Amino acid sequence: MKRLGMLASFLCAMLLFATALTVRAAAQKEEAAESFFGPDKIYTLHLHLSEADWQLMQPTRRARPAALVADSIPAPAAEQSAKKPTTAQATLVSHREDKATPFSGEQLPPNNFGFEFVYVKAALDCDGERLDNVAVRFKGNASYDNFQRSLRRPLNIDFDRFVPGQKFHGIQTLNLSNNAYDNSQLREALSYEVYRRAGVPAPRTAFAIVYLTVDGRYDRTFVGLFTIIEEIDDKSFLKEHFGNTDGIVLKPEGIRGLPYMGENWTAYPQRYHAKTHDADPKLAGRFIDFVKLVNYADDATFKQKIGDYLNVEDFTRYLAATVLLSNLDSPLVTNHNFYLYENPADQKVWMLPWDMNLSFGGYGPRDEQISLSISHPWAGQNKLFERVMSIEEYDKAYRKHLRAFVDQFFNPKTMNDLLDQMQIALRRADQAAIAAKEQPVSSDVNGGGFGSTRYSLREFIPAREESVLAQLDRKNVPAFVPRPNPAMIFNWGINAPSDFGSLPNMAQAIRKFADHDGDFQLGGREARDAVAVLYYLAADDEHPDSFDARDLTAALSPLLVSYANRERPQRGFLSFFGGAGGSDAATRWADAIVRDADTDRDGRVTLDELINLVDRLFCTADRDHNGTLDEREIIEALDQLAAPNGMADHGGAKQIRR
Repeated sequence: MKRLGMLASFLCAMLLFATALTVRAAAQKEEAAESFFGPDKIYTLHLHLSEADWQLMQPTRRARPAALVADSIPAPAAEQSAKKPTTAQATLVSHREDKATPFSGEQLPPNNFGFEFVYVKAALDCDGERLDNVAVRFKGNASYDNFQRSLRRPLNIDFDRFVPGQKFHGIQTLNLSNNAYDNSQLREALSYEVYRRAGVPAPRTAFAIVYLTVDGRYDRTFVGLFTIIEEIDDKSFLKEHFGNTDGIVLKPEGIRGLPYMGENWTAYPQRYHAKTHDADPKLAGRFIDFVKLVNYADDATFKQKIGDYLNVEDFTRYLAATVLLSNLDSPLVTNHNFYLYENPADQKVWMLPWDMNLSFGGYGPRDEQISLSISHPWAGQNKLFERVMSIEEYDKAYRKHLRAFVDQFFNPKTMNDLLDQMQIALRRADQAAIAAKEQPVSSDVNGGGFGSTRYSLREFIPAREESVLAQLDRKNVPAFVPRPNPAMIFNWGINAPSDFGSLPNMAQAIRKFADHDGDFQLGGREARDAVAVLYYLAADDEHPDSFDARDLTAALSPLLVSYANRERPQRGFLSFFGGAGGSDAATRWADAIVRDADTDRDGRVTLDELINLVDRLFCTADRDHNGTLDEREIIEALDQLAAPNGMADHGGAKQIRR
């Protein structure tokens, strides 16, 4: 018994010792990550890839999705309110959950600009510290799209995707921002520092001078200065800020507002860009209830319940920091560049910032953004912002945060001190650029983004501070209220000529018209039923069994919508054909449909031939082979039909690396 007692004591001591080691190791990892980041930290990174992996890393591109507008979706039927997602319905499609892929070439689904980025293997050297088999890919929307001919494209580096458990200074994933459109190079780092000081969970940053070697192509070639940004959906970030990692992480893209998409959770991951693998069904159900509350509840119910679903304290801090930064490339105007985290600890939604390269008035005319309204800083209708800020206690909290943030850190002294620290990185990067016989990166340190460059960052900050304080003190000063972006006249296809009109508008209207079961997908039967309506519109009394291109043109022409009315398009079937004049676009579509549907080449199309065409388009557009088409796939079907050779060259299908 004595020996057993001694053995038990020994085992207990070993267990305590092992626990202590684990806790110590975790603390050391956190300390390593903490010490890695900082406003004055700059590293030299060297990426080394094989020629084959470099080629594989270049993304393919698919058609862009249609923008989904929350206000265009009708309120749910009363009987739906009792429905909740099942466990099966609450499974999210994630492309981070399976990291056991043992080979290069892991392709991600298309992003909001249609790019299909590919993870490949690379070796990374950071100031002499080398890691092999890290996963690297390009990233970004406009920051990638407009820099495709440059090596200086934004990157994502994932340390444990190909080597499970591998980390770097306790870090799982890093983003390298190319500071697109920001001649100062400092907006990202400075803005995230503002959010963190405002008490909003936000990524940490550092700087990196990046070199690239591709066997046989580049030999330690200077790429440029990048901002290193912590990944929000990493477990380490979530654990640090929320104490858990099992909530729902969403990064909404291609939507305006927070649209309700039915009671089935499977409709949400694509549009809300879910980053989580398995969603807790209870949290999934609460999120659906949240968007219903925002969109459809009466004012009294909203006021009573919003605090149960939204962490309003975090929200008012987020909004105050965003407004101080005049960050319009955000939910304020562009309706993206933010994350939502539904935290299981409080079962509430938190809003987190992302993509800061156009803050400090970098998105649009900066003269106006200095005086951005604190009462109405969002463009057009934004139900979440409008309804929360119409509640007096929340508006008071928001204004209190604004004043406190100006007093504590958003002022010339504190911000200039930060800028001084960050410019250490710029000077080192300049030296590296000059050594590589490249232009210094800080040739226009005080420059801006899309707007005018009248104000430097050091000039913008005191001017913005003055405007905010004047508005808080109710002085009669100019206050700029952003305007909604006009609907952009892009067809967003790959093969279709622009005179066919807006493919996203068409795709969304087709889905809305034909989606009888409300699952935000288009099934085969639904597609056939919809095209039958078109057939009977085109066939006439003289030829009830077929139509020709002229008949179809006549049927389509009155259904087209001009671009002048694109912001509020007419309701009804086929009102989606925005284009360059009704008859011209109708002729183009009619010719394309008859060309590909008329299999017997008699110049006329029967109902069977039309349905056969729809079936062929459906099969080639159904990329995931799930028997339904989402709006992106509908765009691709339209893009394929409108291509110069139509079905003969399978449109965009051959552009996809499988």
